[in-house]
Amino acid sequence: MATYQNSIANLGVRLVITHQSPDIANNRTTINYSAYVYKTNGSPWNQLSQTPMKLIIDGQTPINISNGNYDLRSTSQQLIKSGTLTIPHNSDGTKSFSFSWNVNFTSTGYGYGNVTTSGTYTLPTIPRTSSFSVASTMNTGTNYTLTISRSSDSFTHDVTYTVGGAETNVATSTTATSVTVNIPHTLFNRYPSNSTVTGTINVKTKNGSSVIGVRSQNVNINLPTNFIPSVSGLSVSNTQYAPMTASNQFIRGISRLTLTASGASGVYSSTINGYEFRYKRANGSYEGVVSSSTNSFQYSVFQFPNSGSEDLTAEVRVKDSRGRYSAWKTVPSAFRVHFYQPPSIGNIRVWRTGANNTSLNMERNYKVTPLYTGGGTTNNNTALLTFETRELGGTTSTNTGANSSVLSLTNSTATLSGTFAANKSYEVRAVLKDSIQTVYGSWIRVSTESLPMTIAPNGIGVGKAHSGGSYNLEVGSGGASIDGGIQISGTGGNVSPVAALYSPSGGVLIDIMHNQTTQMITVEVIGNAYGVNIPIDSTFQTYHYTPVGTFLNTSQLNNGFNIPQGRFFIHNNRIKLWFPVNVNFQTYIVRAYGMDGRVLNPTIVSATMPTSGITGEVSYCAVRQASQMNENDVTNIISTSLSGYAKKTDIPSVPSYSGGNNTSNGYYIIGDYQIAFGKITINSFYSSYTLTGNATFYRSFVEPPVITLTTYTGSGSSYLAGDGYVQTVTNSGFTAGFSHTGFKSGDSRVLNYIAVGKGR
Repeated sequence: MATYQNSIANLGVRLVITHQSPDIANNRTTINYSAYVYKTNGSPWNQLSQTPMKLIIDGQTPINISNGNYDLRSTSQQLIKSGTLTIPHNSDGTKSFSFSWNVNFTSTGYGYGNVTTSGTYTLPTIPRTSSFSVASTMNTGTNYTLTISRSSDSFTHDVTYTVGGAETNVATSTTATSVTVNIPHTLFNRYPSNSTVTGTINVKTKNGSSVIGVRSQNVNINLPTNFIPSVSGLSVSNTQYAPMTASNQFIRGISRLTLTASGASGVYSSTINGYEFRYKRANGSYEGVVSSSTNSFQYSVFQFPNSGSEDLTAEVRVKDSRGRYSAWKTVPSAFRVHFYQPPSIGNIRVWRTGANNTSLNMERNYKVTPLYTGGGTTNNNTALLTFETRELGGTTSTNTGANSSVLSLTNSTATLSGTFAANKSYEVRAVLKDSIQTVYGSWIRVSTESLPMTIAPNGIGVGKAHSGGSYNLEVGSGGASIDGGIQISGTGGNVSPVAALYSPSGGVLIDIMHNQTTQMITVEVIGNAYGVNIPIDSTFQTYHYTPVGTFLNTSQLNNGFNIPQGRFFIHNNRIKLWFPVNVNFQTYIVRAYGMDGRVLNPTIVSATMPTSGITGEVSYCAVRQASQMNENDVTNIISTSLSGYAKKTDIPSVPSYSGGNNTSNGYYIIGDYQIAFGKITINSFYSSYTLTGNATFYRSFVEPPVITLTTYTGSGSSYLAGDGYVQTVTNSGFTAGFSHTGFKSGDSRVLNYIAVGKGR
């Protein structure tokens, strides 16, 4: 109980407030109030109805009288009114309310007026929704303890969790303050692409059947990491294992491995959307790691081992829609890769023998790779060396006299079957076949028998018998030494090792040599043109690498008209060079040399570029561009320059220049180029030359690359810029600075220029 009062003179007001037990279910309390007037001595009293009175409690007005009356003649305190009021509490159960009890005693007489007592009354807090604590991250299938702090011992609680709008019951009307929460793995059947989902843990507080309130807490729910997809099977297949007897035997450069997975499945509704394959080498390293959207993948042919054989094991794992990977599944048994090289024909010599020089002896050198099953000692490969012969210009036939079926021979001699007329020339070539493929050697010419001189009806033979062919003079293999000059008239022939071609159309095809040898190849092309005063004088260099069958470091050096858009390639087991016919060139002469100085025997014909049967193709293009424009117009210079990387797909058409040190031509190289095998010579004479970009000069097999700058009188500017390497700089007649960022001299012209390219 609380009493509040106030007075003026000897009159006052008094208010008594008490509260009853709270209504917990409805979150409210009933209070009792009693409003009084009182006096402090024997007077005054008043019976007039002229006294205003007003009582306000928590916004409610139980007393509001404009002309009230009181009578204190026989008592010191008079009850004006008493009663009860219902006071609602705040949502958290707390409540404080204000009150005011006012009486205006003015009508009583002089010296009296308004009297008010007011204040704030605080009610006891009503217990409301209980609080709780639980982990904010949960793994499915794991027990977690939820602790409830009850607001009242009479309360009970419902515990649930909600994910994706679906609510699941954990406990109902429990009186316990500790509840175990365990969310099952099957929840993720509804979420095949998720490893984590977000939900809420809910605790509903009840008083009997009445709900007091609900509290919720967010929770991250994880599917444990051990729930991953699975794959049960992996099979190995082989595109070609013959002559091996088992499909798990692979041949380097021939066989292709196909891996196929089976029995892949997800977990808790996840789906399989990817496969990852790999194989393990004998040294324990993993290679061939590839991803596939299907359950099968076929590899390219193996490029190992370099000798013998090697065991491999294959593995696969799958990826599901949750982004999880299965464990690696290993193929049940290993498979083996065997070293293999195509049959190789070495040096083949042929010479006449016998009493009448009508037999042909052979010196045979060749090799076939053995293939041993499972690394054992039983060879599965076969070898067959045969020879084809033909009279010069005649029909080819097979000769079995010098056949061999052993895997290799070194300097082994044998005699071809049959008789070879001493006065006729023949050609012989080796044919080597193993169980996989067949290779052909070059045709070897066998001259007539060696005699000091023979005179036939239609010609003379020196050092040999005249073959009866169309040549008036035939010279044996000893060659000729001539003190005087030689004048040659007519066309269509060639003097070995020079091949010539007159007035081609479409393109020029040069057959250089068989592709069995690893070596540097140099090809010289010389020609003249009708009505053009700049001849062809170009040298091509390339390095042919046998095991892979590719060309490395292909380059072109021009001392005359540029030959653009050329290509080295292998065609029908022969190394060939092709380039298109440009302007009106009439005659081409070609020579070819090997790295050891050996003179090769090229042939040259007019032909278009072959369209099939080509391997190892590499292209080159000139890094020179002629221009007929104002040399001070930088925009035009750059727009017509050669820029970017030189490669097969963007070989530019390079026009000719008019020759001499003329003032209207400029040559420009712009872009990141790799330059090898040759020299750049820059002679300045009233023209401009610009080399920009990151030019990298590689050291060739013959000599290091050289840039030579020679100046003449002139004006203007020339720049050699970029991160290029300069081997030699010759400064003549002027003084200039030089640094790694640039060299500046007078106007320059490129007289010798490099070809660069990038093989496909």
